[in-house]
Amino acid sequence: MQLECQHVDSQLLPRLPWEASPTDDFLSAEVLLGRWVDSQGHSIHVLSTDAFDVRLLAKMKKKMSPDKHLALKPIRLGGGWQCGHSILDSSWSTSAQLHWVAGDGHVTVWVRPQAKTRKDKLQDVDDQSHHTSSGSCSPLHLEAQADKPVP
Repeated sequence: MQLECQHVDSQLLPRLPWEASPTDDFLSAEVLLGRWVDSQGHSIHVLSTDAFDVRLLAKMKKKMSPDKHLALKPIRLGGGWQCGHSILDSSWSTSAQLHWVAGDGHVTVWVRPQAKTRKDKLQDVDDQSHHTSSGSCSPLHLEAQADKPVP
């Protein structure tokens, strides 16, 4: 008796109801990647943790609170993604604004942070230079100082 191996199209295999595939209609992982801020005051960085599979991690920071690390998982429910105990609401979410609904109905909204202006970036460099012990002046630091009025 000879067994014959046949190629089976993975699209035809049954999936569990909560499993998603890249062909399903939901926001792609690429849309989720990057920087966000949420309605609870967190600064969020979504990054990929696997070069070969869809494995996303949301690093959430908030002043005076410990950092949180939550997995973002593709699912077939809602908008196709789960973050912690919340599901993405596809009816309200866009590539610029994500609405996450928890089991108790609480909604958290993520938006892209505003791009920093050149002046904001120079101020960040100036602030950072005051916290370093090296005492060296970079060209950016000098440029930031030039914008300040002389007393």
